[in-house]
Amino acid sequence: MKFNKIFTLPLKYLFIGIASMLALAIIFVCCFGFNTSVEFGGGSQIKIDVTEVVDQSATLKKASAVLSANKLSVENTFVEDNGTQTYLVFRVTDKNIKNTDAIKSELSARCGVSAESIIGFDAVNYTTESSTVLLFGLGFVALIVVVFFAGWARYKLTGALTLTLATFVDFMLYLSIVAVLRIRISSATLISLVSSVVLTTMAIVAVLENVRGSKKLKQYENYSNKDMVVHFAQKEFLPFAVICGVVAVFGVLCLFIPNAYVQTFDFSLIFSAIIALFVSMILGPAFYVYALDVGDSRKQAKLNKNKQK
Repeated sequence: MKFNKIFTLPLKYLFIGIASMLALAIIFVCCFGFNTSVEFGGGSQIKIDVTEVVDQSATLKKASAVLSANKLSVENTFVEDNGTQTYLVFRVTDKNIKNTDAIKSELSARCGVSAESIIGFDAVNYTTESSTVLLFGLGFVALIVVVFFAGWARYKLTGALTLTLATFVDFMLYLSIVAVLRIRISSATLISLVSSVVLTTMAIVAVLENVRGSKKLKQYENYSNKDMVVHFAQKEFLPFAVICGVVAVFGVLCLFIPNAYVQTFDFSLIFSAIIALFVSMILGPAFYVYALDVGDSRKQAKLNKNKQK
């Protein structure tokens, strides 16, 4: 039977590509580390007293421009009102900023406020505790275990291994992309990661369910393992590609929202959709075919051995 070549790529080439990406990510992490947000890695905070300022939105834009011009990475801005005084608060991921006096003078001149109205640069500790990160890691391990045993119960060992591998590879590829592209790690990034894993699992389950329900049907009796799996991968590809495409387009459109947190979420969401599409529709089916063929070979070898006896 003829199938699209993209669904029949040799498994070894896929693993070589994945291993290369992981190796590149390890090099980037060793050289530059992860690009963490204030939420995860801490940073600095600048406050400007704007109690007597009429146009606070204009002051916000001017201050943001000054900080950006000084190569400070502004992650979040908000208004703090304690009832008697109003502050514009800027949180940046940079630490140990050296030219603070020069930046304060520039902020004072551009924003039309006194130097005494500018409070900073105070250190901000990361708000996400290590226990939260540990719980997230343990949750992922628990997910792997649940996926494996649930897959085993429903699709036997071959299906369990396919689902487990897809979940793990999705996770590692996502972190690799984040490391190489220097996407800022925040709760937004983790939400996109969860979205990618969920999309991958849903798509592979759809393929496995089709294969499981069609093995005894007469119309598929002449199909090999490869024919069966690739046939249903092709069948599920278009609707799943549409879902991933909608997610990616949504992410692209929302990149124009002037908010660093939203932009980080949208940027990582685009790559989560691409990774989910690759893992679930290309890697997953390829590995499942391999696992089925290995299982059939072992069964045949065992039968041949019994006949010889």
